[in-house]
Amino acid sequence: PAPGAVNSKEPRETRTHNLERLVDSFRQAQAQLTKEEFALLTLRIPGQGEVSLRAYFRHIKFAQVGDERRVLYGGGLVERYGTGFKFKFFDRLQGRLATLYVSPAQMQAYRSSRYISELLSHSDEVRFFTVFALGTLKASPSGKSVSVEIDDLRHLAIVLGPPKAVDGIEPT
Repeated sequence: PAPGAVNSKEPRETRTHNLERLVDSFRQAQAQLTKEEFALLTLRIPGQGEVSLRAYFRHIKFAQVGDERRVLYGGGLVERYGTGFKFKFFDRLQGRLATLYVSPAQMQAYRSSRYISELLSHSDEVRFFTVFALGTLKASPSGKSVSVEIDDLRHLAIVLGPPKAVDGIEPT
């Protein structure tokens, strides 16, 4: 820069087709920015236009049946079904259990299924997982539960939670 020039910090635009990268950016911004700064962050979503980052990510307890093309997220536990799994969110939606089911067939068809299986293999070591899913929230036929449905496993990001206590000793 020329002497005396003002070094303005222009916000830069980042492009990604990778949900994990977007989730990392969301988590980092949430942890490091003030509420006011965080509220100013926006995304440009093809077919939707400009959307605030905060509105694009919706915690499962604030989701609504029919929510689509939003990243729904929350903490919970995993039950394995062969190579498939069911994620049960801790938080309920209007008193109803919220889940995300991935069939063995979906896992087998996904070229990066080993990566997901590796993450899930840590279930005995962590207190919970946080799942981020770009999908649609649908009510079960009975109406007693809701499920997050995703079209593609690339629309799923899993974050390991804190480690479990070992022999009653909390990790530091």
